[in-house]
Parts: sequence; C-alpha cells; structure tokens
Amino acid sequence: MSGDSDLLQRIPGGDEEAFLEFYRRHQGAVYRFALQMSGKTEIAEEVTQDVFMVVIRAAQPYDSKRGSVHAYLYGIARNFILYCAAWTGNGPTLPCWTIQRANTANSHPTMATL
Repeated sequence: MSGDSDLLQRIPGGDEEAFLEFYRRHQGAVYRFALQMSGKTEIAEEVTQDVFMVVIRAAQPYDSKRGSVHAYLYGIARNFILYCAAWTGNGPTLPCWTIQRANTANSHPTMATL
C-alpha cells in the first residue's frame, strides 16, 4: 500500500490505480466535511467531485511541509464552498457550481494558495 504523498505524485501522470486508491481513502472524509460546512447534500457531492478534479489536474499541488493531506483536501473544499457562498450572497447554491465549471482550474479564484 502506497502512502498519500506517493499517490499524489503519481496521479497527475494519469495513474488510475493511484487515483482510485487515494479517492477511496479520502472521499468519505471530504464529503462529510463539505456536508457539515454547506448543510446540503447536493453541494457536498459537487464539492467532493471538484476537490478530486483539482487533485487530478494538480492545479494546487500538495506540499507535505505545509500540512496533512486532510488539511490540503479540506482547504480546497472550504475554498469552493466559501467562494460560492460569497458569490451568491445566500450561501452555496448549485448554479454557482455550474458557472464555476466554465472556468479553468488554473484561473479559478478558489484555487488560491491554501
């Protein structure tokens, strides 16, 4: 079994097994965090998907010197939720996610340094 840092190094290169192992380890925790923060199952589902898309694209590379893998993943999720809440003014809503997906990951405001 590989460590999380090793898996995160292999994922951007297209290693499907590495991604699946990493996803299985962390999907539940990311989903629960997003659900607790947003209070909405549909938002938690979308946030979870978006967090792992960031991981695949390595849009915000993980740096073990800055914190744990969970902190890295929760930070990405938090940024998505807070950006959406600020954008709508009424808390996160699904139309915000549709608009956000039109943006590229590298120019996405929620991908600011964590």
